[in-house]
Formats: sequence, C-alpha cells, structure tokens
Amino acid sequence: EESIKNFRFRLNLFHSFLESKNLDNPLFIRPCLLEAFVLFLRKDTALKQNTRYSILLEVRHFLTYLYENHCLMMDMSSYITCPKVVRYKTPELTEDDIQRCFKSYSKKRGLTGWIVLRNKVIFRFKKQYGLTAEDICTCRVIDIDFEGKSLRLVKLKKFIALSEATILDIRCYLQARTGVNPVSDVLFLTGEGENLAPKYITTILKSVMT
Repeated sequence: EESIKNFRFRLNLFHSFLESKNLDNPLFIRPCLLEAFVLFLRKDTALKQNTRYSILLEVRHFLTYLYENHCLMMDMSSYITCPKVVRYKTPELTEDDIQRCFKSYSKKRGLTGWIVLRNKVIFRFKKQYGLTAEDICTCRVIDIDFEGKSLRLVKLKKFIALSEATILDIRCYLQARTGVNPVSDVLFLTGEGENLAPKYITTILKSVMT
C-alpha cells in the first residue's frame, strides 16, 4: 500500500508538470519536455538525490509501459536521465575472488544451471553490497534498473549502484530461470518456484563460504 501511494505521488508530480505546460494532449510528450522535467526536479524542488532518482526511475518505467501498450509512438524513457546513485561502502572483494569462489563452489557441490547463477547473485548482494538476508528476500525484478545499473531497496527507501558484472549475472540468472514461476516478480526463487525465506538465504551463503 505504501509503495502504491509513493508511485502515485511520483506520477502525479510528473502529470502536474505536464499540465503546467498546457498541452493539448497529455500523451503528446516531446524529448524537450522530459529534459525540462529533469531540470525542474534538479532546480525547482528541494528533493534529496535519492528521491529525485526514485521519481525519475518511476517515470521512465511508466513511459516504457505507455510505449509497450501503444500509447506513445516511441519509447521516450531514454530521455529521462537519472542523477548518480550514492554508492554504499562495500567490503573489499575483487571480481577474481568471486569467480574463483564460485568455480570451486559449483564443482564441490555438483550444482549446475540457474540455481548456481541464483546463488552467485545472492552471494554478490551479501558480500559486495552488504545486504541482509531479509533485504535479499524482498528484492523484485522490477526493482532493478538494468540500464541505470541500480537496485531499489523498497523497505529502506534507498538505491544502490550495481557493477557491470552484477548486472550481467542477474541477466544470465533470469534468462536461465525462464519458465520457473513466470508470474512471480520476486527476484530469488526456490527450485520449486517459491519465494526464498531469509533462513534459506543464510543456508546458501554458508554453503558458498565453506
């Protein structure tokens, strides 16, 4: 309910901005209007950077939705530029460390397929970005901005920037997971297609690190 309320606030802010331009058709959106909206958020409102990012991200998703449902002639989302996300301070863990760890893990456990890819992303979220098991369980596919390389943490009302390698691993995982509970928007699922519980996440992390 809180997420819906926030979503409405962000889109209403965008709609009010369009109305102030006295458009004959609110769906007649030009690139210059979107650039003006980004500038409006940056200069005319006292919003924190993460709040501006959240608004722009929702508007970008909404524009893509309008295009995919044939309400816009072209996808205008690329004209919405988001401010840089504030990065968390994360533990020192190199890409070589991760690849070496999972090469050993998958061989030792005899695991293949999307389960290994899932566990690798979970391991990244914990060791690279410091997320808790509870944070990891609440991640949804829709919370990932693949173009902007970021993850929205809804409960914490924050965004974290993701590395190119993390984005690639998430893409590979979701592609390999195709067909496993396709109606679910939850990022991490069990082999049976159910939501992962925090206790299950903890077990996975222990198995990777032992």
